[in-house]
Order: sequence, then C-alpha cells, then structure tokens
Amino acid sequence: FVDCKKLKTIELPDSVTGIGDYAFMRCYDLKSIKIPNSVTSIGTYAFATCTALTSIVLSGSITSIEDGAFKDCESLTGIEIPDSVTSIGDSAFSGCTSLTNIEIPSSVTNIGDNAFLMCSYLESIKLSDSLTRIEDGAFFACSKLKTVIIPNSVSYIGYYAFDRCPNLTI
Repeated sequence: FVDCKKLKTIELPDSVTGIGDYAFMRCYDLKSIKIPNSVTSIGTYAFATCTALTSIVLSGSITSIEDGAFKDCESLTGIEIPDSVTSIGDSAFSGCTSLTNIEIPSSVTNIGDNAFLMCSYLESIKLSDSLTRIEDGAFFACSKLKTVIIPNSVSYIGYYAFDRCPNLTI
C-alpha cells in the first residue's frame, strides 16, 4: 500500500499476523488504525510518513516496534505501547512532532538510536525499571522535554541521547 495517498482507514482482519516492511509508508491521508491481536510484528518503516495518522492501537502480542515504524507521523499525539514489546527500534518514532508523552512499559529493555529524535512536543516520558539501554540520540532535540527519571537498571546511555533538550532536568 506504499504511496496510497488517499487511503483514510484500514481494518485488518484477525487472520493477519504481521505488517511487512514499508506496508503503508507515505499513506498521507491515513488517520487511524487498530492492529488486531493476531499481529505479532510491524515491519521497518511500515507507517513512516503517514502524516495524518493521529492514533494507533497496538495489539498486546507485538514484541518489537521496528526501525522507523512510525517515523515522521507528524500528527500522532499518543500511542500506548503494550507490555508485550521488548524493544523500540532505531528512529521508530523520530519526527513525531505532535507526540506529547510516552510511557515505556516494563517489558522494554532497549530504546534504539534516534527512537524519539525531534519529537519536539514530547513533554514527559516514563521509563521502565527494566530498561537497560538508551541508545545514541534516543531523545535528541526533544525541546519541550522537562523531566526524565532514569532507572538504576540503565547501564548505557548513548551519545547525544538527551542533547538539545534545553528544558530537561534529570
């Protein structure tokens, strides 16, 4: 469905078990999608540049959010990451400029490179106590980010992970 610029809604049947790489990339008019519980994987850049996408409901059986999965979804205001997710890939939510807060569930142990890069309206993040790695540039240029509590479980914080976050107190 890449470049189906007029696609507005998607209803996936329960028989779908995965959403492939680039599946809905650049579907500019896509506003919302509910991912059924049968889906266990969302491929790289699956929803990248779906600029009208405002809400996503992820199923409780997804184990990872792959690289660039929701990159540049400018209208995305929030997403609930289910407890089944163990990793958030590189650039997974980068450029989601309307995202205001995010809660990382206790199942997530790794936040990838540039995962939330330039999420300029992101004000708060809640990190899980099982998180071990925050990769390079993970929250780079999140200019409205105010407070982050880094749990003791984190053993690695990458280069520029919180760079250009002028309002941040840790």
